[in-house]
This record gives sequence, C-alpha cells and structure tokens, in this order.
Amino acid sequence: MKHKTVIGLCTRKRPVMLARCLDGLRSQQIPPDHDVQLVVVENDVEPANKNAILQFAEASPFPVHYLHQPRLGIAIARNRVLEKAIELGAGWIGFIDDDETAATDWIAMLVAPEYEDIPILVGQQQLVYPDPLPFWAQPRVTPIFKEGQTRYTAATCNVRFSMELVRSGLRFDETYRASNGSDTDFFLRARLRGFQIRHTLRAITYEEVHSARLTYQAQVYRSYCHRISITRRMIVQSGWQKTVRRTAIAVPRNLLVGALQLLVSPCFAVAGLRRFSACAVSGGQRLAQAAGGVAGLVGIRPQPYRNIVGH
Repeated sequence: MKHKTVIGLCTRKRPVMLARCLDGLRSQQIPPDHDVQLVVVENDVEPANKNAILQFAEASPFPVHYLHQPRLGIAIARNRVLEKAIELGAGWIGFIDDDETAATDWIAMLVAPEYEDIPILVGQQQLVYPDPLPFWAQPRVTPIFKEGQTRYTAATCNVRFSMELVRSGLRFDETYRASNGSDTDFFLRARLRGFQIRHTLRAITYEEVHSARLTYQAQVYRSYCHRISITRRMIVQSGWQKTVRRTAIAVPRNLLVGALQLLVSPCFAVAGLRRFSACAVSGGQRLAQAAGGVAGLVGIRPQPYRNIVGH
C-alpha cells in the first residue's frame, strides 16, 4: 500500500514566482511507494492564477487540486490545505511557499524512510540574494542545524508533518489574518502536545529574496514583526509572567544598543559604506526589536501580508 502525501502551496498575486515554484515541482523524484498530490490554494478575491495552475496540472507528474479561497488570510488558506488533505485521506502533509523552488529530490528527502517515525520534519532553506546586493541589504544569517537535530518550532516554507497533528485537532489560528507567525504558532502548539520536530539538511528549497525586502525600512519592519511573533510564542510556552520578565530585560538592552549603533554608524563610513550600512541597519533592527517586544505583550499584531512582495 502506498503512502499518501499532500503538498500544500498557498499563493496570492505572485504569478511569476508561482510559475517558478511549479516548475521546480514538475521535476520531482517521487519514491515508488508514495502517492503524492499537490493542493494549490489561491488566496485572493478573484481566481487570477487558476488557468496557469490548471495548465500545469495537465503536465504534472502527480495529481493537482486547485482551490480558490476568497476570504483573505494566510492561516485560512493553510487550513484549506488541511481540509483537502483530510478529504484525500493523506497520511502526510508537506508545505512549500510560492517564492521558493525545490531541489529535484526535495519530496523524496522529506519522506525518507529513516524519518517515518518523526511527526514533523523541517527541511533546509537556502536564501538566494540579488547580485549585486542593494546598498542597505544585510543577508540574514541562516541558523546552522545538524542532520536530525531537534527543533523548537517550524514554518511552512519547507516542512512535512503527520496527519496525526490534524487529527489531534490542531489548526492554523485564523485570527492571525494577514499577520505573520501563524505557522510557527501551529508547530509550537504541536510540540507542546508531544509531537517531535527534527531537522534534515537533505530536503532543500531555495527562496528568492526580493529586493523590496532589502530596503532599510523593510528589514527594520521585519525585525519588529519577528519580535512580536517570538513574544507571542514565549507567552504560549512559558506563560505571561516569565515573558514579561524576559521582555523587561531585553527591551532596555535593545534600546541602548540600537541607539548607540545608530549614533556611531557614520564613523564606520571610514571603513567603507558597507560597514556603515551594516551598523545602521543593525541599530534600526535593535530598536524595532524593543518596540516589538512591547507590542507583543499588549497584543498588537502587524499585518505584513497585506502588502504583496514579489512578482
């Protein structure tokens, strides 16, 4: 009997990136003992990419299911994937973002037999930056994990998980709407229920980092949103009081360090403009993290997904 795996792909207003993502999935090496099916959810008021997805389905090496979700919200779209996976009788669900492309053995590595007993398996994402880098761009440092290392949480950009999570009642929190973090929240709650999360270096996806994400404002705003997400996860895992204590320590430190970095950043111009931009961006990010820590405590939710970045 074949193992049934559903790959979920949520998309909105990024037809060029979506086409690249689908091209990467077209050449996937599917293990003979696996029945893989793709579920594409277009989360938009009007189904602008339906025809392109259906054309891909005609030449796809596996069945493709197109779903239109007019109610906006990334968590809502992700839950449509879960609903379809239940309908299809899947045993496993994988997710990839529409701004990613997958290595040809991506699916094969996610469903490798040696990880069949791991409920949540996170793949390795590699970021692809424009060349040359924009002036303010500061490439993110990719965390270094070992093969099989235990993870704290996960995201939907490169992951495979058991349908046991869904059968246990877990769903993406739709109150997030256009806010970030509904995926890391989902997997954190799964871990707190006892579902193990591990990392593999062999299942690789590549994310194109759009230049619009590399402006000074975008990088600072990302730090603000990220800190809010982290603070919310800390509340879920450690409770309100411990989160308040940690935040009370982190906020003044980030304010002080951030202000100092911005103050001295012009001095770094002597060593080169790249040094100046690195110091100035780091200072802005520190201040944004301080603001995000407070915002996370009082329940503010930014809505970064209201603005579509990419093409």
